[in-house]
Amino acid sequence: MGERWLLDSIVKRMVAWRVYQDLLVTSGRRILDIGAGHSSLVLALAERHDYRVIELGAHDPPPSGVVEDWRDVGFDCDLLISVDLFPNVDQGLAAFLAKRIGIETRIVLTTYADRTYRVKRLDAEEVLTLQAWTWPQTEAVLGLRGVPPDESLSPNGRQVCLAMLS
Repeated sequence: MGERWLLDSIVKRMVAWRVYQDLLVTSGRRILDIGAGHSSLVLALAERHDYRVIELGAHDPPPSGVVEDWRDVGFDCDLLISVDLFPNVDQGLAAFLAKRIGIETRIVLTTYADRTYRVKRLDAEEVLTLQAWTWPQTEAVLGLRGVPPDESLSPNGRQVCLAMLS
């Protein structure tokens, strides 16, 4: 989570507290945090744990300039965290879940009832329209059963799900 998002959004702060609170008062875990952004929270966790961040699309500039994709690294950790790696849940979620089998995982996913995005491929001159996954699509891939709240806490209407997987 980027510093700006933590400062500007009470919803992001609530999510961060739920995901990271116990890690701020303990130490010694091997943590891989995918999509964490670059913030004071990351620095606090790095002081307490063997903590590695994989970040491809940070909202704040990376301190080291290193950009990585989760598909290119091994999940060598005892705790895997992913907050909004899949901000509009997409087909990459199934591959991510298959790669993390056997590792304690905290994953925050965002879904929408009906949302599309116009995107440009970086390696071509194509412009595509993609549809974000709905809660039922996300639920099917997670293998969970649940009902998202009727109302969103976010101004843009998104629904946020925290899945704690072992």
